Amino acid sequence: MPLRFLVVESSEQARSFDEGLEKRLDKDRKRYEQAARKLASAKYRCSPDAQLAIGRFEKGKRNKALHTATFGVEEVTKVLPRPKRGRPKAGELTPTETFWKITWANVIVDEAAVKRARDHARFFVLATDHVQDEGWDDERILTEYRHQHMIEGHCGFRWLKGPAAVAPMFLKTPSRIAALGLVFILALMVRNHMQWEIRRRLAELDETLPNMNKQPTARPTTENIFHYFNGVTVALVYRNGRVAERHVSGLNDAASKTLEILGVSPSIFTTPRKADSLWLGSSE
Repeated sequence: MPLRFLVVESSEQARSFDEGLEKRLDKDRKRYEQAARKLASAKYRCSPDAQLAIGRFEKGKRNKALHTATFGVEEVTKVLPRPKRGRPKAGELTPTETFWKITWANVIVDEAAVKRARDHARFFVLATDHVQDEGWDDERILTEYRHQHMIEGHCGFRWLKGPAAVAPMFLKTPSRIAALGLVFILALMVRNHMQWEIRRRLAELDETLPNMNKQPTARPTTENIFHYFNGVTVALVYRNGRVAERHVSGLNDAASKTLEILGVSPSIFTTPRKADSLWLGSSE
C-alpha cells in the first residue's frame, strides 16, 4: 500500500523539552555515572577486552544518554594472599593477579546528544494513505490528526488501547473482525452513556462519588464506576433444581448510589431469573 509521510514541527513540544531539560539532565547524569561505575568495577583479561567493553557501552548509550565521559584502560597488578600460612620458602614467588580495568572521568553534557533529543521531541511523523487524493493537503491531515483526542478521550477508544482492556482474540475472517468491531462500538456507546449520565446527575444533585483514591469527585470515569462493583457477589440457593433465593453481599454505598443514579433497582441482584434454572439443566 502506498503511504504518504508528513513531518510536523511542534514549537510547543520543543518548548516543553527545553523547560524540562535541566531536570532531565540531572537524572541522566546520575544514571550515566551509575552505569560508568558498574562498567569500571569489572575486571578484564586483556586491554582489547576492556576497549571492546567501552565500545559496547558508548554504543548502547548513544541514543539514550545526554552525557559523555573520558574513558581509559589501565593495567592492575594485585598481590594475592599465600595459599599456606607461615613464612615463605626461599625463592618462593609472591602470588599476584594481573588484570585490566576501565577508568572514567570528566562527565560532561553531550551537546550533540541533546540536539538529537530536542529534534526528536520537536518533530513527529504522520502517515496516511491519502497519497494523491484531492482535498487532502498537509493542513487537513494535521487537522484530522488533532481530532484524535476527541475520538479517544470523549468516545472512550483510549480504553481499548490498554493491555488489559480486551482479552486476546484470533479472528480468521474479515467478517468476524467487522462483527467484533461493531460489538466494541456498541459497548463503548453504553460505556460513554453511563459515564455521561452519572456525571450529569451528580452535577444536578450537587453530589460526588469516590474515585480510585477514595477522594470525592463529581466526574467519575466508567472504569471508576465498575470498580464499585468489584466486591459484589451473589449466592444462589437451589431447591428442587431451581433457584429459590438469591443473596447479595458486598453492595457498598458507592455501588448503591450508582444504581440509584442510573435508575436501576438493587433487586437485579436478588430477584431469581429464568436463566438461573438453565444452569442446572432445567427444561425451562
